[in-house]
Amino acid sequence: MPPASQMRPRAPTPRHDVRQKSMIAEASLAHDVNSALGVTVGVRIVDPAAVERSQGKAKRVVDLRAKG
Repeated sequence: MPPASQMRPRAPTPRHDVRQKSMIAEASLAHDVNSALGVTVGVRIVDPAAVERSQGKAKRVVDLRAKG
């Protein structure tokens, strides 16, 4: 292995470049949501196939709290 002074940096791999762009997009989206709504959210960009499809119809929510 050559000494560090003779080593050349490697070009980023396409996978590294995509992940870096995803991280920038996540931070940008989280900032935009915080600026617009005033809430802090965690944003994670994943492949479309990684998100599970919903199963069936939405369930109704019934509010059983006492009124008053």
